[in-house]
Amino acid sequence: MPTASIALRTTAGELRELPRRSMITAAKAVKRIAEEEGQPPFRKKRAVKLRAVDDIRTDAGLTRCRVKGVPVGLWVIRNTGAGPHDIPRARRGKAKPRYLAGRGYGHPVRTPPPIRHPGARGRGAWRAVVARATDVVPAIFVDDVDALLRR
Repeated sequence: MPTASIALRTTAGELRELPRRSMITAAKAVKRIAEEEGQPPFRKKRAVKLRAVDDIRTDAGLTRCRVKGVPVGLWVIRNTGAGPHDIPRARRGKAKPRYLAGRGYGHPVRTPPPIRHPGARGRGAWRAVVARATDVVPAIFVDDVDALLRR
């Protein structure tokens, strides 16, 4: 009979550690999904890699996991888009004046002229990560509980 109590104690200890262990596995899966969804439609030489980071904390017996996309600004653009905006031209060499005023000008003229970006339409990249994660994460927890109970 002592072996049954030892097995029960071992199972209870493993069950206590199950949420955190499953959270780590789920966070890795969500980060993998985020990398797949964050890939640009075409490869550039200096493309910024969109990825995700996780923060798993246990407070008062409650384990929480937060996964967020980094860099945040590019995830927002990929998800919701960006409105039309001006991109200032890069100044090369010595600092050149931004505005030019002269006798023939009725007002100061901006030099060099900025580039007018028409904006970008969002593709819902982070929404796709959330949609895929809602299918994958519960399955991870179910598999971990099943594996623990089968022992």
